[in-house]
Amino acid sequence: MTRARFAATATATALALGLGLGLGGCTGSPPEITSGTSVLMQSTVVAAANQAAASDPTGALATLDSLQSQLDQATATGDISTERAAAIQQAVDQVRADLNELTTPETAVPATTAPEPEPATREDKGNKGNKGDKDSKGNGKNK
Repeated sequence: MTRARFAATATATALALGLGLGLGGCTGSPPEITSGTSVLMQSTVVAAANQAAASDPTGALATLDSLQSQLDQATATGDISTERAAAIQQAVDQVRADLNELTTPETAVPATTAPEPEPATREDKGNKGNKGDKDSKGNGKNK
């Protein structure tokens, strides 16, 4: 797990959830999320992003659990619209999957190595009985 990967996760966390939470009061219609809920959830997102950036995916997952509880509570009390809750839930699920991937140890693939060749032995079987005869064929018989 690299620091760059954690930073990317932190950025994704902040963007995915931050954009979904921070736009509550931008229209004239009733807000999709109350201001207090938005502020609370946004601070939790920032905390999770900071933990991920600090190479702490386990801590970020715990903070994401808190965010999930906040989302569940806001949904139950009507402090967030169904549509907004669904969008945030989708983002939470994606970030959770990314963080879980970071906390799952990579299984090392064993390196495949060819067996070591046996050391060559020098056997001069063909020169037995030959005493340097230039015409020798190495079969132990002299010409």
